[in-house]
Amino acid sequence: MNFKNATYRAAAKVVDVDTENGIVRWKERPRSAFKTQSAWRAWNSRYVGQEAGARGGEDGRTFKFGDYHISVARVVARAIWGRKVDDKFVHHINGDKHDCTAKNLRLIDGTERRTLSRSKHGTNRGVYFRNNKYQAYRRINGVLKFLGSFDTTDEAAQAYRDAGGR
Repeated sequence: MNFKNATYRAAAKVVDVDTENGIVRWKERPRSAFKTQSAWRAWNSRYVGQEAGARGGEDGRTFKFGDYHISVARVVARAIWGRKVDDKFVHHINGDKHDCTAKNLRLIDGTERRTLSRSKHGTNRGVYFRNNKYQAYRRINGVLKFLGSFDTTDEAAQAYRDAGGR
């Protein structure tokens, strides 16, 4: 995983993190971060103390720092758990990616992330909506197998789980 750890360390220096409420606020930035003194004054007068991280979008809260979009959840997680966050994924327990409170975040590995993943349409993994039915597919011993068509996503997901495989 490449999370640009140096970028997260640099971003952590210019924000205050409230882990209980999941809020990240801008601190005053140094003059050296700006080309002109007027840009520095304007930025600090406008943003210092303001909450960083847009609330819109389905990918969760992020803020722009340099050329990167920084995840508010990852910044909060780094403040809570430190560097052990670097080789893990941050999971929102209640599924709300805008809720970055400490009690809603936990660290998971790649295997658990794949288990928890859902497709873009909210269906379970290996389940696709085609021809007004939910179809289940699973790769078993390297071969993609069709498991059947079902009326509900739950039935198709159960067929996917029952098929097992490697």
